[in-house]
Amino acid sequence: GRIVAMQNPTTYATLAAYGSATGTNANSKAFDPLFINTAGPEISQFQLNGTGLTIAGITTDINGATRTSPPDIGADEFTPPAFDVKMGRIAAPVEGCGLSDEEIVQVALVNMGSTVASGFDVYFDFAGEVVAENIGSLQVPPGDTLFYTFTETIDPSMFGTHLLSTWIDFPSDVNPSNDSASYTFTNYPPLNIPPGNLIPANGTTGLENQVSLSWSPVTNATSYKLFIWPSTGSKPVTPTYSGLTTINQLATGLSYGTTYLWQVHAVNICDEELASDTSTFSVRFL
Repeated sequence: GRIVAMQNPTTYATLAAYGSATGTNANSKAFDPLFINTAGPEISQFQLNGTGLTIAGITTDINGATRTSPPDIGADEFTPPAFDVKMGRIAAPVEGCGLSDEEIVQVALVNMGSTVASGFDVYFDFAGEVVAENIGSLQVPPGDTLFYTFTETIDPSMFGTHLLSTWIDFPSDVNPSNDSASYTFTNYPPLNIPPGNLIPANGTTGLENQVSLSWSPVTNATSYKLFIWPSTGSKPVTPTYSGLTTINQLATGLSYGTTYLWQVHAVNICDEELASDTSTFSVRFL
């Protein structure tokens, strides 16, 4: 499940649970600080504005600005603007194998301001087609995030890399620099044909206790898993060999007088697997 805190090495699902168990963090808040950039500690989280505790003798922040009373939580005093909605990220689609011709577009709208935001327009541009929608009565509370799903879908079914651009048109917004986001994603071909031409041929007998196994390559496979098990047992959950990037493997440590079953799984970049037929071979008796 979700982990908010960890200590030696106990995990806690909520800040309240962590504070109760450790007797600490009585004044902590569980909010995304909404950092403005990565260069410094500047944040814009309305829920942290003016929620600190006044400590005698501490009158300025890390930048020398006068501390308010009560101060803002953190090293930096800040004042969120009234209206500032950020195009946080593009949550969907995500790259994968065999994307459809009707993939949803979902964006994260982050309210960096101090006022509820609603009724503004959101856009996306995919393959030269621009779509505009209004979020209507949906609201983005201060310091919160709204995941908005467009009614219109996109068609990234062609294999290859695609570019999706999104932006906001909010007339009251005072910070247009964070109103847009672009996302490059790839649609990879799925696996269509399982490994074949398994060697040694099915039913081969009289082999030594080291057997060279091979198979035909699979288009779009990035690796292979090889399963080998005695015919008297069940196929193991864990492959005997994994992460193979060639189409052959020397199987060692086999027992004399034993018949084995074996199977190859082709694996693609999306971790999808396609299994070959199951084949058998027998190791000779001593």
